[in-house]
Amino acid sequence: KYTLPAGEYTYTVTCEGCETETGIFIVENTEKTVNVGLIKKLRFEDFFTQITEKATVTNQMGAYPYNPVKNGDEKYLQSSNKANGSKSTITFEFQKPSVLSFEYMVSEEGSTSTSSDYGLIIKRNGTQIAGFEEVSDAWKTYQISADVGDIITLAYSCYKNDYSMTPSDENWLRLKNFNAEPLTKVTFDGMPENAVITVRRNAEVIT
Repeated sequence: KYTLPAGEYTYTVTCEGCETETGIFIVENTEKTVNVGLIKKLRFEDFFTQITEKATVTNQMGAYPYNPVKNGDEKYLQSSNKANGSKSTITFEFQKPSVLSFEYMVSEEGSTSTSSDYGLIIKRNGTQIAGFEEVSDAWKTYQISADVGDIITLAYSCYKNDYSMTPSDENWLRLKNFNAEPLTKVTFDGMPENAVITVRRNAEVIT
């Protein structure tokens, strides 16, 4: 509580784990109450609440972690590596069979015509499954299956071309909306060895 003379004041409220709030209030001749609504600070772990029971998720330690970003109503993780050849990596170690899905945007200005290992690199147990070198104009969705013990990595590999890039060019990977749907083992029994099985889901051939 403060006892203040009439006038206009500014205030700042800080609290560990919350966003800093600032504002203005005016004191007149009656008692004044300032309502403060602190917002919880966005954390890396907040993006993986849908998969915590299926996989352990690790942010890269050291120089280039993924940082939470809040841009208006939109929330995403963004890579922090800017140096040529550097990487930011998220690692998923699966305890249950799952299909991992997420949305991504890539801004890989320096290497979109190099056909090399830059941009978003997706690996399963150390083997590259997919790679995307592009300058995304919208969010895109990707999914990958994982068995028990599988390790999936999502890495942003940065290529900085000082000859053709301009100061306004940006190199980053953004990720959001992580989910993991469970996989259930299905076995077909009682058929001859030369039988062919086709499985579909919504007209899409699975196998």
